[in-house]
Amino acid sequence: MSDALFDHPSQRDDWLDLTTETALDPDQPIVDAHHHLWARENFGYLLDAFTDDVVASGHNVVASVYAECTSGWEESGRPDNLRAVGEARFVAAERQSTRRGPLADPLAGYVAYLDALDESTVRQAIEAHRAVPGARLLGFRQSATWDPDPAVKVIARTPPAGLLASDEFARGFRHIAEAGLTFDAWVFHTQLGDVEQLAQRFPGTTIVLDHAGGPIGLGGYRDAEVFPAWATALRRLAARPNVHLKFGGLAMPLRGEHWHEDERPPGSDVLAEHWAPWFTEAIEAFGTARTMFESNFPVDRISGHYGTLWNAFKRLAAALSEDEKDQIFRTTAVHTYGLRLTSR
Repeated sequence: MSDALFDHPSQRDDWLDLTTETALDPDQPIVDAHHHLWARENFGYLLDAFTDDVVASGHNVVASVYAECTSGWEESGRPDNLRAVGEARFVAAERQSTRRGPLADPLAGYVAYLDALDESTVRQAIEAHRAVPGARLLGFRQSATWDPDPAVKVIARTPPAGLLASDEFARGFRHIAEAGLTFDAWVFHTQLGDVEQLAQRFPGTTIVLDHAGGPIGLGGYRDAEVFPAWATALRRLAARPNVHLKFGGLAMPLRGEHWHEDERPPGSDVLAEHWAPWFTEAIEAFGTARTMFESNFPVDRISGHYGTLWNAFKRLAAALSEDEKDQIFRTTAVHTYGLRLTSR
């Protein structure tokens, strides 16, 4: 089943250009820990487009991690786990691009799709992904975003409730654990307990929590109730040393913001002000050695330029020490995923 975005607002370059900023601390090396490339009929965003955004931003992005989004899947005729191997070939082909701009190592590795419920094909899929030359498999992701409120829907498929905590999922997941690969968990804040159970069940596997733990701002959810519930669950999860956090994805419609409908995009000062309480809580829970920034582009591109987003992150990190900044912007991603970066 496709994890394509559900009802995602269109992106308007002319509107984005109404707010541009000069890069803050432009020498700080950055590993963008999570972005996508889209090869779709209605919207394309390939490595050239990502490179253009990086160049225009003025930020020192040295490498990036690609996260699955169904690009390059085989059309039909095989189980999803095997169709998804087409995405490995897609990533490998994009890595051959000569238009890297300032990036020494774009697509330094990729997180692939895997349906752990289809245990019969999990091992075969892992081996097939690993066999694609130049793809640089890091681990797998299976979106588990589920909520009873029909207004809370961010991907086209509907995963079952309690997916990550189920025995059926664990039977397939053990193959990921045995292969020594990472797992990215994409859940809502109401499901953080499921990630905690998974981390307890597989303490030797690195689990990466995507998008700041997915705090919801749609439907009947309001931050007055969401924030304390999210913060409590996040601190419980952070007690599991094998869990790491990606801070980002907060410019998605999931948060209930409507910046894409405003007269002009928000500046980095506005973004940082909105995200500061969430960031403070995340850092207190996980520390910079287990937290990394992610752009989540082009999804979060609906709310502003790449440069504005990273300026907001730098505003959030301003009070950190230089070593802590280097961790959250670069080395945590390198160590979490075991990246072997190449130089130009």
